[in-house]
Amino acid sequence: MLKTVLAAVLVLAAAVVAVEYPVVPGAISANPNIARQSDRDQLGPEVPWAPVWTALERMTLSERQNSEISLELPSDASPEARAAALDVENLWNTGRYDEALAGFAEVGRHVDVRQLAVGNRWRVPVPSAETDMWGNDVRIGNRDSVNVLAFDIHRASGNLFAALLYQEGSQHFWAVNLSTDGGSSWNETFNWFATYELKSMNAAVLGGDCYVSYGAASHNYEVRLRRVYATTGLEHQFQGAQAFITIATFSGADSIEEIAMTSNQDFNDNRLYVLPLTFAGNLKYYWGDTSAMSWDSTPVPGITNAVTGVDACTNEGYDSTFIWVSYLGTGDSLHITGRRGGGWRNFITYPATDDNTSIGAWKDTVLCTFQYDGLASNHIRYLVHYTGGNPSGSWLYNNVGGDTAVISEASDVALREGGGSGVIYRYYTPTREYRYTWRQYSGGWSTPVSLADHEPYWAHPAIEHLGTGVFGVVYLSWLSPIQAAYYDRTDWTGVAEQRRLIMDENILNVTPNPVRGAGRIAFTLNRASNLAVRVFDRSGRLVQTVFAGHQTEGTHYLGFDAAGMVPGVYFIRDDADGSVLTVPVTVVK
Repeated sequence: MLKTVLAAVLVLAAAVVAVEYPVVPGAISANPNIARQSDRDQLGPEVPWAPVWTALERMTLSERQNSEISLELPSDASPEARAAALDVENLWNTGRYDEALAGFAEVGRHVDVRQLAVGNRWRVPVPSAETDMWGNDVRIGNRDSVNVLAFDIHRASGNLFAALLYQEGSQHFWAVNLSTDGGSSWNETFNWFATYELKSMNAAVLGGDCYVSYGAASHNYEVRLRRVYATTGLEHQFQGAQAFITIATFSGADSIEEIAMTSNQDFNDNRLYVLPLTFAGNLKYYWGDTSAMSWDSTPVPGITNAVTGVDACTNEGYDSTFIWVSYLGTGDSLHITGRRGGGWRNFITYPATDDNTSIGAWKDTVLCTFQYDGLASNHIRYLVHYTGGNPSGSWLYNNVGGDTAVISEASDVALREGGGSGVIYRYYTPTREYRYTWRQYSGGWSTPVSLADHEPYWAHPAIEHLGTGVFGVVYLSWLSPIQAAYYDRTDWTGVAEQRRLIMDENILNVTPNPVRGAGRIAFTLNRASNLAVRVFDRSGRLVQTVFAGHQTEGTHYLGFDAAGMVPGVYFIRDDADGSVLTVPVTVVK
């Protein structure tokens, strides 16, 4: 599909609506008579339970050899259980796979095996197999049946992260996928799985890591956290060689339904925020620093009516409100709350429906999108405030896209890093599509354009500003394959999309691989470029610079000296005028 591209320089000439209306308390209500339509699927047949290690049994030999695992046990597990789990890890990670699988029986003597979870680090990241087989959009990973996704960017390197929650049989998974070339290709670096239902997962980048938070243990009573390096996507353990940490533990009806997560990466880059929404209707708030080992909690007072759709953002350049949260409460109501100085405040309540909200902020501008039941159909509406939530200012509203006669849903917003306001939403027509619209932080919106090559699934999508006015989008496909993750961006154009203008796929390689002593790097440039060829270790540390300078068009070869390097997996990264390719290489003695 040839897509229409929205360039920032053309936005002001394509304004749809500039008028916004003040919110008058009690004067606006949703239409109670609207006939709602939905693609929401029904519950499928119950899948017979199978223990968590069956996911390991299904691995091929090559997958097992590429796998390094760590077990998660219940928090109250005995020393005997932990010793048995460590034995399983050591057996598996040293290639004694059958013995490791048999060792789960000993672990099961000490803990309920239904409470086990497994973290799996791929020694060499697994590439997406269908990078260009499905039109212009790029497939993220090789998974389908995805239910929840999260998307973020590491500003320092430009690396992109997409975390996906999905189910295979009775196992529930989440996986981390990394792109080092602006989204042209993706690699799965880590996945996690358990046999208890995983209800929520989220991810955010802070400092040198991408963090994933998830509800774990029986009934999702615990909020746990894992992380990977932002440069390589490989697992980064916490202090004391801990594979994961537990942020909070709940009980009773206060188990975790959803998790919102954000950070202040774009400005101070020193705080990570995790906000679980519980089945008891409460919203919790936790924050930690880049070590992630010490967590503070401040109650969000008075919130006992939260139902679903929680979202959160930080605010670069804020006056007083540095974190904003939106959620849907009882009685089909949208709530926007924020933390001002040392306390929380509920700023506005407004009629809403569906099951997701999205909120973004930039300095004094706060914008929230949600589904609203109008006179003609339920569609996407937004609330905006231009004085940072200051009580002296007014909340204003209007409709996203300008079309209230066609059902719209599943919206997401991005106001980060000075890139203006980007909004995507699912437009409910045959054929269903995602639409994108943009504006500066006030004024007219651009004419909505279709951006997805596939009919989108109704789950919450994600949009982020990548820099210089470019936005990236992650969404799920409706069919063929079912609920697979795809990536698109606003500056990709045409059938070929010119994504590899400088370097083509499969033209960067290292021989021999594994390498002992001296090796050779081969690469091809489509045009003369400023080139840097560097070697990084698994933690993202620069080991050596092989070449840095101007290089001519054509195929080239560089020597690579690995004689003094510690055995293990390294990454060769070629950067030609910003076009980046990375390949793994294993160094052996």
